[in-house]
Amino acid sequence: MTGTDTMTDQELIKLCGFQVYQHPRRKSIIKLSGHVYQVIEANFDIEVSGLDAMVVENKATGEISLIYEGTQKEKHNQDVLTDADLVLSDATPRQFKDADQFFRKMKKKYGRIDHVAGNSLGGALANYVAVEEGVHSVTLDPAILPQEVADGMKGKKTDKLRITNYCGSYDPLTLLENAAGFGNRLPGEKVKLDFGISWFKWFANNHTGYIADKQTGMPMEKVTIGQKGTVSYGKIRFSADAWVPASVWTGETLTVASAGKGQKIDIDTDHIGQLAQALETRILAACVESFQYLKKSIEIVETEGTRLDNRKTKLQHAFDAITIENQVLKEILHIGEKWLAEKALLAVSPDISRFLKLKDAVHIPFADQMFAAVEAAAARLAGPLLEIPYTVQKIIHAIDKMKEALANLKYNQLPLIFWGIDNGFLDGIVDELKAHYRVIEANNKNVRRDVAFFLTHTKEVKTAMEKIDTEIGEAMQTGPGNARVAATVSVPPAEKINCAASPYLKSGMAIRRNQLNKSFQKFAGRFTAFMEPLIAATLNEAYKLEALLCELDLYTKALKWEMSVIHIPFTNVDSLIRSEFSALDHFLREKMETVQHLQKLLLTLMKELPEILDALKPYIETAIFNGTQYEDVILYNKAALAVLEAMKLEFADIAYQLQENESLAISELGKHAANVNHNIGILMEQVKMGTLI
Repeated sequence: MTGTDTMTDQELIKLCGFQVYQHPRRKSIIKLSGHVYQVIEANFDIEVSGLDAMVVENKATGEISLIYEGTQKEKHNQDVLTDADLVLSDATPRQFKDADQFFRKMKKKYGRIDHVAGNSLGGALANYVAVEEGVHSVTLDPAILPQEVADGMKGKKTDKLRITNYCGSYDPLTLLENAAGFGNRLPGEKVKLDFGISWFKWFANNHTGYIADKQTGMPMEKVTIGQKGTVSYGKIRFSADAWVPASVWTGETLTVASAGKGQKIDIDTDHIGQLAQALETRILAACVESFQYLKKSIEIVETEGTRLDNRKTKLQHAFDAITIENQVLKEILHIGEKWLAEKALLAVSPDISRFLKLKDAVHIPFADQMFAAVEAAAARLAGPLLEIPYTVQKIIHAIDKMKEALANLKYNQLPLIFWGIDNGFLDGIVDELKAHYRVIEANNKNVRRDVAFFLTHTKEVKTAMEKIDTEIGEAMQTGPGNARVAATVSVPPAEKINCAASPYLKSGMAIRRNQLNKSFQKFAGRFTAFMEPLIAATLNEAYKLEALLCELDLYTKALKWEMSVIHIPFTNVDSLIRSEFSALDHFLREKMETVQHLQKLLLTLMKELPEILDALKPYIETAIFNGTQYEDVILYNKAALAVLEAMKLEFADIAYQLQENESLAISELGKHAANVNHNIGILMEQVKMGTLI
């Protein structure tokens, strides 16, 4: 058995997060990372409590592992009920006791159980057995232990527990357990894994750590992001086990707490060879992977930048749809246009003059009385009739000013929302992201170069060490006096590469929210400052017009009453005059309705201004940077960050193992590793700013 054959945490994670859910049959073969496992026990759909588990054997090492299955919605819902009992009851559910009994039964049958593992409820079962039996446990997004078990652990030494819990960043169970304060019921070490995607679509997969391919049934290594045909279309690594950082020498999991600490390895030529091999395969591949994710982010940002004019135009169209096409505003503008076209209320006076000309021709009793009444009416109506056209013109003018204000807002004020709030960029978000990503792109290339140089440096040290070994071997064969061996390994110093700082994106991806809020607030202020005074002025003139129409209405009604009692025989003059004033009365009532409707519209518009602005806000948000594309940038950044975090842990461990070595060359190689680690840290912080929202 070799160290490379020994079962790894990654393999246990895959067994409990994916393979056990497939319910493999007894004697079936599972291949993981080049290792062959045989299912030697398949205990599915047997136990009344709902316990499901399998036992697998590593064919190369003989290691035996018991894998507990997580929550499944069986016909009796026993798993779901067990999950509920963990929260609602302090007692240990039956399924936990069955899990321990099954462990003891398998241990008796096979002589030993080397590992237990589980996901979700299966993780809680594995940890329960580990606490009870002292066996090594690896879990993925585990449920909590029963309360009475957690209480029983209080005061006891738990440092000897061999339990590692891998918890995904987006696992809903882990997030809920932490939020509810149940974190103390999770024994052992907790290791955060940055797998998963913060989309509801992957809610369940974020918990199990895997997605099954619908065609092959095998776990998908990557998931698709974005829509095909768009710049954001691509793939992101998903499988939980693929995100576990491990030592290049021991294969042990590296964490923030463990990397750069612990027992040092006695570095020899083989260890340097191992390092070179890991660099050539896994680590350089990780560099390429992070570069590809960041490249996608850069491409999305660059594409948004080229669409600035298109984004402005779309926003202006949305502005029209929300304002000009607003039913209330549309009716107000229509009334203004109609009055202007019809010249309405500009000549509402009845044609009194043609009746007054008959005064001298008609010598009939009561005629003088009638004409006197008509003349008096004309005198009373003169004031309001002269005032009305002027007032109407002011209303039409105010409505025209509204149209001009909307055009000004659309063409001059609305584009200002793209301007950077504190960076002076014309396209605030996109230009700042572009500037930040130019720094990231340069630093990403520097990290890749530094890792490549470190590989070269490692090979040079390996070659020098092999040369020394050869010289020592030859010297030992020919005798100590026949050859002189160099006391130390010597290689040329490596070129030092430094990553640059970025002055951009200090607020992270909250820049979009900040830009939206501040720009929207400014635009809303301008919109209100433009529109409210014009609406108020129009409304004031509408009230004046209503008062004039009321005054006219009163005079007309009085005159109609006076004319109703006057009857001139042998002529229709009185009837004609009464008809004229009746027509005026009808006209006034009609226009009074229009003016009162206009008032209601103006009051409604004043009230709806905040709603109009709120309706526009989502379009502004999309315009300053498309929401879906923005989310995709964050997803790619998070994927790149996860890769870089794993690399940083690996280089922290490499630097720790190599530095302060008796060999100056190895120690210098350790310093180079520390510099690579430092550069990765700088790049990580810059990428992290592209994930903070």
